[in-house]
Amino acid sequence: MKINSASRVKALPLHGVHALYTILITQALSMIGSRMTTIGLGLWLFAQTRTTTPLLLAAFFMELPGMLLGSLAGAVVDRVPRKLVLIVTDAGLAVGTLVLLISIITDTFSVALLYTVALVQGTLTIFQSPASEASLSLMTPEQGRDRINGLRQMLFPFAGIVAPALTGLLYAVGGIGTVFAIDLTTFALAATAVLFMQIPQPTPPETEADATTLWQDLRAGIGFLMAQAGLLALLVNTVIGNYLLNGSLEITLPYIVTITGSEVVTGLVLTAMSVGAFTGGAIIAARANIRNRVQWMLVGQGLVALMYLVYGSVRSPWLLATALFLMMIPLPMGGALMQSLLQTRVPPHLQGRIFAIYAQLGFVGSTLSFLSIGTMVDRILEPSVYQPWWQFVAPLVGNGPGAGMALLMVVTGIAIGLTTLALWLIPDVRQLDIVAGDQPHAQALQEIF
Repeated sequence: MKINSASRVKALPLHGVHALYTILITQALSMIGSRMTTIGLGLWLFAQTRTTTPLLLAAFFMELPGMLLGSLAGAVVDRVPRKLVLIVTDAGLAVGTLVLLISIITDTFSVALLYTVALVQGTLTIFQSPASEASLSLMTPEQGRDRINGLRQMLFPFAGIVAPALTGLLYAVGGIGTVFAIDLTTFALAATAVLFMQIPQPTPPETEADATTLWQDLRAGIGFLMAQAGLLALLVNTVIGNYLLNGSLEITLPYIVTITGSEVVTGLVLTAMSVGAFTGGAIIAARANIRNRVQWMLVGQGLVALMYLVYGSVRSPWLLATALFLMMIPLPMGGALMQSLLQTRVPPHLQGRIFAIYAQLGFVGSTLSFLSIGTMVDRILEPSVYQPWWQFVAPLVGNGPGAGMALLMVVTGIAIGLTTLALWLIPDVRQLDIVAGDQPHAQALQEIF
């Protein structure tokens, strides 16, 4: 891999490992701010509508651009300076949040405006995400790749632990506007940090030295994936997993509130959920590198399936918290190991495209989940509790409020278990641990070009 000489000549004071950890810190702060805004708006929307559909539709519009245009955005990212992409997208995301804040202050806020801002911010995110992933890949030392990816996976659950408490405190003192102001401040910190650091920009190999079209760049990324069956199977699993996980986890708040009848208990259960995800990231971060990454991922996915079965069939707050805690541990572990797998198997000049394709496949699953799960719960599962056939599942999930959502959790666990078994039965998936890092990229690249 070569780095443009221009990047070395114009290097800013903040670079290397210092820049890497600065990005991690500012990302953590930005996630806390974003999570605070999400919690505040989520509670308000559910209090106003008492349905899960508006919550999931907001997430749907955020994910829709990634589902439709994600891979194309990755090809763009591989053609332009990644630092520029990060700065422009950070600024755009801040403007979207500012628009929502102004609408609240002027009493013009509407759900339609929220959906519009979510759509715009989702579009910016599909450029920001692959630019960030590919940049951090080049900045991460090989001997500590799993550790850094583990630390990155700890950021979101860390925000999930800190944000609820801060949101409750600031909302009580200064209202929803104060929460939004914190979010804007963290955006500004993240963008400023990027301005004062060196972001490496890889040069393409000689085979890509000539000018290529955007479609040719995208075709190169897709062709690379098609040449690796095991990796492709894991990416398909991303679609299935995101569909099964995102919608069901998105209704955690209304599900727990309905079952326990207590906002305080719900907050404690959600905290246990975030602590579990934080623990999973910490387990990976405690090790510099991990062998048998795929085995770890599949065993963890099996544990998630088992905990979904428990989560849907218990009613005690302590058992709900325990199930969510154990369920969340493998998720950041799998995410970190999948990132390491892609970073080690994909050539640097293709990583923007591959990470974007990976994200797009995830968006397909999550977007369809957000679009369908809320309607399924509100219009089919919860009303079905009072139908005669419900007696066959009542011994497992009950027949009171929230029982429809409980059945969704149980079915999700069964589906994840079957998907995990199917992956394990694919030889190319099992062999990824054996050939990872050993198989050169040259053969796949030769087939592409």
